[in-house]
Amino acid sequence: AVYLPGDGRVIPGECTVALAKGALQNGAQLFDQISVTRLKTKPSPHGKQDFTRITGVEYQSSDGTPGQIEADWVILTSGMWTRQLGLGIGVDLPLYPVEHHYVLSEPIPGAARDLPCARDPDAAIYFRTLDDGSIKLGAFQWRSKPWQVSDTVPGDFKFALLNDDWEKFAEPLAAGKHRIPALRTAKFPKFVNGPESFTPDNNFLMGPPALTEGLFVLAGFNSVGIASAGGVGKYTVDWLEGGEMPMDLWSVDVRRFAPLQNERGYLMTRAAEVLGLHYQMAWPNREMETSRNAR
Repeated sequence: AVYLPGDGRVIPGECTVALAKGALQNGAQLFDQISVTRLKTKPSPHGKQDFTRITGVEYQSSDGTPGQIEADWVILTSGMWTRQLGLGIGVDLPLYPVEHHYVLSEPIPGAARDLPCARDPDAAIYFRTLDDGSIKLGAFQWRSKPWQVSDTVPGDFKFALLNDDWEKFAEPLAAGKHRIPALRTAKFPKFVNGPESFTPDNNFLMGPPALTEGLFVLAGFNSVGIASAGGVGKYTVDWLEGGEMPMDLWSVDVRRFAPLQNERGYLMTRAAEVLGLHYQMAWPNREMETSRNAR
């Protein structure tokens, strides 16, 4: 066990609102209830052959009114929608959503909110106590299920969930009941199954895509978005202001992938493996098992 006295919890929704509030206080503008439909482009004005300049975004408001925003830089932070926006301008941004789930128990006597977050890597499960005494039990299973959405994630899929899948969760649930005997007789009133996107190598996408100007990608954070956000934000600013990578970030550089790795069949199979790597033993030069013989 590892005790971290300064450790705490981040509530994603409230964190997002706080960051947005800080941005507004420092001069940013926030446009809500609009959907970006396409990245605006033009040939590079600097005479670079085959380079594309991204000049802004086209969008549609909630009432169907189209519009556009011009920009010197577009920071693409579109989560699982990022890949299709890249495909719209011929840019490969390989990530694909898979089903990721957890369950919430009824309140458990003695389960206090200050109990630690715990993991059982051998069973690929994690669990922690919520404020009301219920226990959140989640898993990073050996193989996950790709979300069957073809090349386009539904634009209206927001604040929504996928169907419960108790059959797929049977093994983690059994492991949770083994590790926490109080769960053996508990009821589980809530099943949370949501899509989350993963990249082919379990590292996120950061930086300007090849053969583009004015586009910077921050996506595919593979379940470590909150944990990585502070450092990613800092080095993004350094990269944009300095005009070059501020340190060796090749392991997350968006340009590290080959075009074939953005093919949907390749991605669907590989993303299902990548999610499970979070709770498996890591070692140098590990080779993936899925999506082989692609070249």
